[in-house]
Amino acid sequence: MTTDPNTLRQLESTRQRRVTLDFSPFEAALAVLEPARLEALVLLLASAPMTDLREQIDAGELTYAECVLGYVERIRRFDGPLQSILALNPEALHQAEARDRERQSGRVTGPLHGMAILLKDNIDTAPPMPTTAGAAVLMNTTASRDAFLVSRLTDAGAIILGKTNLSEWAFWMSSEGASGYSYVGGQTRNPHGKFDVGGSSSGSGAAVAAGFGAAAIGTETSGSISSPTSANALAGLKPSIGLVSRQGVVPIVDVLDTPGPMTRTVADTAVLLGALAAHDPSDPEAGHDALRPLFGRDFLADLNPDALKGVRVGILRYNLRAPGATNLISAEIRGLISMLAARSRVMKAALERAGAVPVMLPLISLQPQGWDLVGVLNAGFRDQLNAYLAGRDNLPPYARALADIIAYNDEDPAERAPYNQAMLLLSQASTFDPAGYRELGLKMRAAADAYLTNLMAQSDVQMVGSIGAFASMYYAAAGWPAVCVPVGRVKRTGQPFNATLFGPYASESRLLAAGLALEQAVAVV
Repeated sequence: MTTDPNTLRQLESTRQRRVTLDFSPFEAALAVLEPARLEALVLLLASAPMTDLREQIDAGELTYAECVLGYVERIRRFDGPLQSILALNPEALHQAEARDRERQSGRVTGPLHGMAILLKDNIDTAPPMPTTAGAAVLMNTTASRDAFLVSRLTDAGAIILGKTNLSEWAFWMSSEGASGYSYVGGQTRNPHGKFDVGGSSSGSGAAVAAGFGAAAIGTETSGSISSPTSANALAGLKPSIGLVSRQGVVPIVDVLDTPGPMTRTVADTAVLLGALAAHDPSDPEAGHDALRPLFGRDFLADLNPDALKGVRVGILRYNLRAPGATNLISAEIRGLISMLAARSRVMKAALERAGAVPVMLPLISLQPQGWDLVGVLNAGFRDQLNAYLAGRDNLPPYARALADIIAYNDEDPAERAPYNQAMLLLSQASTFDPAGYRELGLKMRAAADAYLTNLMAQSDVQMVGSIGAFASMYYAAAGWPAVCVPVGRVKRTGQPFNATLFGPYASESRLLAAGLALEQAVAVV
């Protein structure tokens, strides 16, 4: 990142949110809510998972409308410095009141009835909420209709409360940019302290951690769910490619992209995944036979606190030396080795408390050789973004293709691309055609699948455990699922970190059950 003082001052001025949240649709209802009741809601919603909210609603102690008002009040009070929210749904309160009436008449729409869900702002929503991917060129623009996954959520009874900030273009803008920065939303910050907020689903992670919604949807290409869940002490799941529709999601590359749930607990993750998992005929990855038993599945029913007893879980160890490097290791690399080892010991102890049999795996590289991930991402982003933009109505002329966006940013780079737009330029310059990058991506997926399958078979393990997003390049390249579970905090600073359990394609049910068992083992300490 640049250290030029003038440039740093310019960066600081761009880190502020450029949109103003509109609280006016909620102000009248907030004004008449008894102050003591409002304070009770603000306190309750700071940490309550969906399962707890449902119990209180079933007992008549809480309403969906009160939840929406409580979340909005928390956003109004606390999101100023965090900058996790980009837009609020002006119809959310009316929709919650309708859900209350439905429930009172004995009608429950689905497993998410009345739950207030937040969406990463690279997921299409019909007007009035915008869909911007955090980019200057799309600020204040709207998609014509909801993405497939948004329809799944609302069909299950959910209320879309608002949109969350993200690393701009899902972190496909500049490798020098900060996690959680976008032109539209400024810099999202971690509610747990002065720690990295994780990218690119940074706003989704910070918002759920801060109690601004019952849960959120993020997206991942490689590490963009597992990183912010770890940074914000959340549970979550990166699904198998094709299990959750990508239609209406601003893309990077179809062979790697997937939306997924980000929640407070593994049980909430299971409920949310059950609503999201559906066959979308327009998604070419949804036709895999292995996915069919998972569409419409009740993942909550698969959860089992004893799921890890006797299960052999591989523990990843990383070879951090570059190929051909000498025995001299920099202080930065030594620190990374020490950090990973310490956090892996915490994960291993938690797995043992859950009854698992941890097995140390052979060393792997953080940068696997022979996989042209960058080539696939570069060409995929250019071609698929152009196709996505062609399907959006009413875009300005400078937002109809990647080349237009680059030119638009070049008109005012200090404001529109303060960290540069090197990744956009690389994508535009890619020599791969759509068929070529997809073929390369599928070859990479097959190679990653074979590598991980062999690694697990050699040590006779049923799943693999890693820290945060450090193994994301492997399971993402293979198209495999990964469940994320908070397991500890750094004693000196309080920084949270997660264990990430991953396994073969379409193994979500087993991973979620293991995640619950691990979560409960951590909770009893």
